[in-house]
Amino acid sequence: MRFFKVIIGLSIAVISMAILAFIATQTIPGFEISSYRTLFNTLTGRGIDSPSQQQINHLIAPEGFQVTLFADNIPQARILKITPTGGLLVSSPSKGTVFLLQDTNGDGHADLTTALVNNLNRPHGIDLYKEGGNHWLYIAETEAVGRIAADWQTGKTQGKYQRLITDIPSSKGHWTRTIQFGPDGWLYLTSGSSCNVCEEKDPKEPL
Repeated sequence: MRFFKVIIGLSIAVISMAILAFIATQTIPGFEISSYRTLFNTLTGRGIDSPSQQQINHLIAPEGFQVTLFADNIPQARILKITPTGGLLVSSPSKGTVFLLQDTNGDGHADLTTALVNNLNRPHGIDLYKEGGNHWLYIAETEAVGRIAADWQTGKTQGKYQRLITDIPSSKGHWTRTIQFGPDGWLYLTSGSSCNVCEEKDPKEPL
């Protein structure tokens, strides 16, 4: 019975993706057959090519604003976060790295890329937290949440990366983890179910 539930769930997901892709080709300017890769990346986290300036030009910005390409050198970029000094943090699950992008000459394009933290297990969510005089970079990996101190003036980390939470269920399908500090100072974590249609075995997995 469980096997058939899984098959039905996967079938619904594939059909839904195909329908959404078809609608997009009919309604979104510049969305072509190759754009199916974008939907595949959304579902799986696997990579697609960085958008070209021509593709970005299809985006419509409000009056007084402009959309330009800031950087195209981060493989399968996921979550973005601005540092207190204006740098851009980017998580790259496929590389197991969180990068820092900086525009040092003010031309609107990143000219300095730093790999802040390496050897992570599919890092996705990132958030910043200041405690006392320390600035912390928190990172949500598939099975853990860790942190490392950082000096945003110099753009460098301080000390070693520490995994604080290590018992997050390892979902094969929904592997992304997003974190956010609330106004109450608590750290909130999202963790998807291990499959589309199944009975969860781990009590920490959502139903």
